[in-house]
Amino acid sequence: MIGALLSVIVSSVGCKTPVRLDNTRILINENPQGFNDAVNSSPAGKSFVEDALGVIIELEYEIEKGGSQ
Repeated sequence: MIGALLSVIVSSVGCKTPVRLDNTRILINENPQGFNDAVNSSPAGKSFVEDALGVIIELEYEIEKGGSQ
């Protein structure tokens, strides 16, 4: 569920430069068991994972668009 939600968020973020960062996908794909363990550990663990990946997505978006303007 959370993976699908993050995929939608990541794919809906447009960019103005050829730079395309996708570290959330990379983190999840390189350690799927760790991701699943963190998400399923507790409601607080799931919330933390969502918040942390949300921060990464927002920061990548800022980098992709060239920073705040």
